[in-house]
Amino acid sequence: MRSALALIALLGCADATNDDGRDRATDDIEDAEAKLDGAVKPVGLYKLIDPYSFEEGMPRFEWLDLRRDGTFYIYEIGPVLDEGNFSEGYNSYFGTYTLTKDRYGNKYVRVSPERGGSWREKYTLAGDVASFYYRGGEVGWTMHREPALTAADRKAVRDGWESGEGRRKFSDRADVHPDAMWSRYYDIRDIAEYTLATLRVGDTVYYTLSGGGIVEIYAANNQLVANGTIDGDRVTWNLAL
Repeated sequence: MRSALALIALLGCADATNDDGRDRATDDIEDAEAKLDGAVKPVGLYKLIDPYSFEEGMPRFEWLDLRRDGTFYIYEIGPVLDEGNFSEGYNSYFGTYTLTKDRYGNKYVRVSPERGGSWREKYTLAGDVASFYYRGGEVGWTMHREPALTAADRKAVRDGWESGEGRRKFSDRADVHPDAMWSRYYDIRDIAEYTLATLRVGDTVYYTLSGGGIVEIYAANNQLVANGTIDGDRVTWNLAL
C-alpha cells in the first residue's frame, strides 16, 4: 500500500485523514557518514522534478529545504478526506531533521515537525537528484537540488537587510511570494506582531518576515537564505544556516 502523507487543511484545503500511513518505525540510528560527508549528505533546497507526473492524491513533496542548521521546510501534496471522499490537498510545515539509517543500510531523513510527532522518509542520493520511496519499496518521487547561494550571496542579503535600504512592506499575499514565508507567518502570527516586506539586493528580490525578536529572509523559490534574532538595533545572524 502506498504511503499517504498527513495533510492539514490550509487555505481552504480539505480535512486531513487520520490514517496517514507514515513510516514511524524506530529501528534507525544516526547516519554518521551522511552527517560528515557532503557528497552523500542531502542538504539544500530540493524541487520536485515533474509535478505533473502524478495521479490525483499521490503523495509527494513539491519543495524540501534541508538546512545546514538541522531545520527544514516541507511543502507536500497528498490525499485528504473531504466530506467522506478522498481528494488532494497540501500542507506546509517546519521542524528539525536528522539523517539516519537502519541495520540494512537504508537511508532516511527523519523529520520532527514543530506541531509534534516524528517519522522518516527513505531516500537515495545521486549527485543533485534525491529519490524518495513509498513504504512498498517503489520510488515515490524524485527531486532536484537547486543551486545553493554562496557565502558571499548570503552576506549580501544580511547586509542588505541591516542597511534598511531596498525594503518595501506589504500585507497581501501574491503569487510571486514564497509559500515558506507565508506558512511561517501563519504559524507564528499569534505570538507577536510581524512585518512582511520585499528586500532588493542587486537585481534579486528577497522576502522578509520580522518581528517578535526574529528576522527570516526567503528567496522566491522558498529557500531560507538568512535568519537571526533582533535585540533593539542589533541583529545576531544564524551563521550555521
